[in-house]
Amino acid sequence: MLVEERPLVPLTGRRRVRRVPFAEIAGLNSVQNATDDLLTLTTRDGERFVLPPSLAPGQGLIRAPDQAGLGAFAGALQAAMTAAGSAAPPVADGLCFWNRPVGLSLFGIMFLASLALAVVALWGMWEGAATRHRGGEAVAILVMLPVGVAWMIRRSWKRRRAVLRALRES
Repeated sequence: MLVEERPLVPLTGRRRVRRVPFAEIAGLNSVQNATDDLLTLTTRDGERFVLPPSLAPGQGLIRAPDQAGLGAFAGALQAAMTAAGSAAPPVADGLCFWNRPVGLSLFGIMFLASLALAVVALWGMWEGAATRHRGGEAVAILVMLPVGVAWMIRRSWKRRRAVLRALRES
């Protein structure tokens, strides 16, 4: 299998191209990155490749990721591995960066920073700061920012607990 990995944001990372034999694939995991489900392929020597879903067909600049297509790709990969005589690993739930301790710590720092910004914005409004033009929208965003970050923390924590519970049970 030929794997070509590019950074999600252009010009922010290196590009890797590897040919991975089916016999060298040790694991397939489904991980979450924000609202997208990604497929990670792990080789026997520990190399890890993150495979994002392709974009669903449609028109316009904003298209949704094709999550069903990614699942179909994983199934086709397992079928090809079996047909080639290699044992196909099951697609298991896995942890991404944001579900691990470092990611959760960064979320905590983001929550504290957003909470401080919200407090400053509310204090300014209380003291009579004028919100002309688009200032009111900016204050609303700053006040709601901790709620959004708390939602992301909750979602990452729930995913972490579910994956670790499944690993303990298996």
